[in-house]
Amino acid sequence: ILFILSVCWLFLSNIGYTDTQSILELFSRPWFWKSVRLSLLTSSVTTIIAIVVGIPASYALSRFNIPGKTIIDILFASVIVLPASTIGLCLMVAFQYEPVLKIQQALGIRIVHSMPSIIIAQLVLALAFGIKAWRAAFDDVNPRYEHVARSLGSSRMRTFWKVTLPSAKVGILAGIVLAWTRAMAEFGAVLLFSSTFRNRHETQ
Repeated sequence: ILFILSVCWLFLSNIGYTDTQSILELFSRPWFWKSVRLSLLTSSVTTIIAIVVGIPASYALSRFNIPGKTIIDILFASVIVLPASTIGLCLMVAFQYEPVLKIQQALGIRIVHSMPSIIIAQLVLALAFGIKAWRAAFDDVNPRYEHVARSLGSSRMRTFWKVTLPSAKVGILAGIVLAWTRAMAEFGAVLLFSSTFRNRHETQ
């Protein structure tokens, strides 16, 4: 009860610092809605990429003995615990590393402070959170169900779609929501790696 009241007070205490007129004025600004649309678009694209990459990766980490599995776990954990601004700074340094920079120049593109950099910054964190949730969901599914399906003639792919994925659907959905909200809420990494300019590529 104390925790719930504390969270409510956290938000209610801010009411005294604004008024209805200011809120309506903010809603009437075109740049505000543009930034909202951009945030929704980039977060959705980021989540789709995270699903396509993260769910198969999570299944592999859960079911197979991959070389360097412990190191992979440490890397994903480090992404989660590091401040978002640090992730943004690391991305900026990585994409301006001379060999990577030469590849961008050869292709005639520049990632840092561009629109795609928003998705990249969001993806690093959304993928780390998503994989953590999806792997836990697959870990909770008893591998024996898969073995039984395989023994009855089902292929590995069919077993994944018909047995494993439905059994882990609650955790999968939780991971999707977590990845999307993490991408939507991301600001520190985006600010450093992508910057933010009004009427250009500003996110909320």
